[in-house]
Amino acid sequence: MLPVRKLRCHVLGASPSSLSSFFVYRRDNIFNDSGNWSQKSMTIWRFIIFPRGNINVSTVTVGFQDHMVTPMHSFSTMAGTILLQARDPAKLSMEIQNAIEKYSYDDAWRLFEQHMQMEGFPRKSVVNKLLTSYAESLDFQRLEKAHRLVEQAFEEGKQTLFEKETLIYLSYALARCGSPVPASILLRKLVGMEEYPPVAACSAILAHMSQSPPGAYLAAELILEIGYLFQDNRVDPRKQSNAPLIAMKPNTLTCTIALAGCLLSGTTRKAEHSFLT
Repeated sequence: MLPVRKLRCHVLGASPSSLSSFFVYRRDNIFNDSGNWSQKSMTIWRFIIFPRGNINVSTVTVGFQDHMVTPMHSFSTMAGTILLQARDPAKLSMEIQNAIEKYSYDDAWRLFEQHMQMEGFPRKSVVNKLLTSYAESLDFQRLEKAHRLVEQAFEEGKQTLFEKETLIYLSYALARCGSPVPASILLRKLVGMEEYPPVAACSAILAHMSQSPPGAYLAAELILEIGYLFQDNRVDPRKQSNAPLIAMKPNTLTCTIALAGCLLSGTTRKAEHSFLT
């Protein structure tokens, strides 16, 4: 017998290898003959399981009697019969952070996915800590996951989840690991958010991007796009609000890096169009 208020807690009788996460999906109240809900009315709780193994969607029927909940049916898995109870998102966030601090990157991602299935994105500090740790790892697969996470958040209109420094660092890590396309996408997103990266950070990212022909081409494109913002004296340097944008303005070093990348990679036409016209 479990009190109703204790419903949100850990999984009982399920091993980590067989169960990834779950959450309450729908509750259907069944009313008595008079059309009024009473303590002895029944409630059907539907759960969705996101399995690692062979676990099917099922239904748990519980009866309300004296403010208590009695399981009538439970899930059946390869490991046997289990009773599922929802987890606390706040505690799950703490587990994500603990996994990151222990460099358990795979566990951190698994816990993050559970949180996404239950409540959506965790709080801002957890998301940025996860992205930073994946950027630090310089692991290609983890960087891809981090980039997909950012893309998903932007698609859902939740770009405010990210700190400026986090996206700059992730862009740098992607460029360093030979992924110039996602690195350039993040730079464009920063500019679109008006969270302008300083020119030193841009130069470092563009330098790594320029080590391949596609990256050198993209680096030249980015310099042209950023430079366009300053054409015809559009930016008034006397305004304090323009200081972050001015701090991003490409300098001689930035242009030289992109030009050298174009020449070394054989994209001379792009170099001529970008820097010699």
